[in-house]
Amino acid sequence: MEKKKGRAALHILAAVAFILLFALLLSLVSGAFRPREGLTFYEEPKDSLDVLFLGSSHMLNAVSPMELWRDYGMASCNLAENGQVLPVTYYVLLDALQRQSPKLVVVDVYKVVQDTLYDTKSYLHTSLDGMPLGLAKLRAVYGLLPAGERTEFLFDLTLYHDRWRDEEGLKRETRDPDFKGYVPLTAVEPHEGFAVLPESETASLPETPVQYLAKIVELCRDKNVDLLFIAAPFTTPVPDDMDRQRRVNAVADLAKTWGVPFVNMMHELDGMDFDLSADLADTYHANVSGMKKITAWLGAYIAAHYAIPDRRDDSRYHSWDAAYKRYETSLEKS
Repeated sequence: MEKKKGRAALHILAAVAFILLFALLLSLVSGAFRPREGLTFYEEPKDSLDVLFLGSSHMLNAVSPMELWRDYGMASCNLAENGQVLPVTYYVLLDALQRQSPKLVVVDVYKVVQDTLYDTKSYLHTSLDGMPLGLAKLRAVYGLLPAGERTEFLFDLTLYHDRWRDEEGLKRETRDPDFKGYVPLTAVEPHEGFAVLPESETASLPETPVQYLAKIVELCRDKNVDLLFIAAPFTTPVPDDMDRQRRVNAVADLAKTWGVPFVNMMHELDGMDFDLSADLADTYHANVSGMKKITAWLGAYIAAHYAIPDRRDDSRYHSWDAAYKRYETSLEKS
């Protein structure tokens, strides 16, 4: 009887081991076929980054870590993505804090306007596909998606399996690693005369983004990481969308309640010399000129309020100097 029980236990263990090995191999094979973007974060040495920037495309196109490296020696990375709503930001941060121990996390709160767990599946893939299969990714997939829609995010070979038929399909879509996550926009779309609403004008906030902002606050406190909320400058496509500004304004009261600093750059345009007729690439996003002004202003703010090390004389960061030179050359050509 005991021998039968022992054999049964071995069979169960063998089955579990096979399933785990199969899942691991499937995840690795999936990586060969998926389009890759912005994975340079996972190539950074463990616990080497002091500042992380997260949020939607508002942050993605607004803050350049390499500008901060040049001016302050800050070792940082921009983990923002197109369509990254705040629930997704929470899980991206959860994964990031398993790999890095930053002194400061900066979150753009614009997506407080959107009451949803994710924007589109395409945008969700952009944020999650590069995340290695692990506890954070499992929590993200099961926390954001209903049963029946999770497989393509856990094992995205199911989504990209036809890429092996096309040699072009095997080529990974990558961003310039020297940009440390920042994506430049070079267009100029004038928005002169756009009305910036007073900070006192607010609107009620949706439940979902507030819930996940609270989770971000709790996570940073648990990890003993400073947290800063910001809102990069933006306009809106039609006057009826002015409630977007009101909702962003309303974050100030939440942040005060939580004891989290909040910089609403919509009310710092003059101090940044930010020109709505020249520094936006489109309705919502900063162009390169706008990025330089936002990053310069934010860098000065961070330097004045947080003890972020200057890594420029640290031998472990010599590669950043070479990366900056390549970044500068690439940015001039863009």
